[in-house]
Amino acid sequence: MLVIYLIPVSYSQIKSCNCVAFRLDDIQDFHLNNAQIAVIDLFESQNASFTIGIIGNHFGNDTKLVDHIKEVMKNSANNNFKIEIANHGWNHEDFRQFSKEQQSELLNKSNKKISSILGVIPKVFIAPNSLFNNDTLWAVKNVGIHYFSASVTTDPIHSNIKNTTDLYHFPENAATGDIYENGSNWFTYTPEQVVNSALESINKYGYALVVMHPQEHSIRIDEDIQNKVDWQQIKELNSIIEQVKNKGLKTVTIGEINQNMKISGNNSYTGP
Repeated sequence: MLVIYLIPVSYSQIKSCNCVAFRLDDIQDFHLNNAQIAVIDLFESQNASFTIGIIGNHFGNDTKLVDHIKEVMKNSANNNFKIEIANHGWNHEDFRQFSKEQQSELLNKSNKKISSILGVIPKVFIAPNSLFNNDTLWAVKNVGIHYFSASVTTDPIHSNIKNTTDLYHFPENAATGDIYENGSNWFTYTPEQVVNSALESINKYGYALVVMHPQEHSIRIDEDIQNKVDWQQIKELNSIIEQVKNKGLKTVTIGEINQNMKISGNNSYTGP
């Protein structure tokens, strides 16, 4: 059994990165690909950095989506933003249902598939449905991933106050929308709500990580989500990005959060 020993650091020791990371989950072939592309295009047009979480076994056959991501990756190299590719599981599975060796294999399969298509090996793992256990953390480190992201409800560890050697925890602490508790449908937050949550998270943790899903940016008829872009939601997402910029905050990828964040004092890790 993996045991992680963490030495907490007081909030007074945190130096904020003054940054907001945006995370788009559930990137996969054909499923709401119009909304996926619309969100990606918005960040490119704003020169705003962001991270996308790809489901390995469900990615690679949708040429419309894949070619578009490749083009944006190419464009980002010549502009002032980054698109970071993250591993979002092999089948968007509950990793807790597998042994640490099996979890490692799932991560490896997804990394290899993504690398074969996009030419990059993900260094970020986004836990599907934010579900994981200690074996997941072992597997993540075992395959060479350095950044782990779940949610504040399942992973209270924030690397700016608690750190692990070679593995940074950056859980989401804000969102553009969510699903109702009964699972019936998705709802969205107003731009003001999202920005206020981001500011509160920066004050508390030194950074903000805003999670997004294609479902929130697609037309919904009752409980049926259409593969049509909800341009009003794209407009509101644009407002969020602009408000973040107007407040002097940087938009970053998950892998960039810690680069401008400093902690004074000892913050060591001891473990296997």
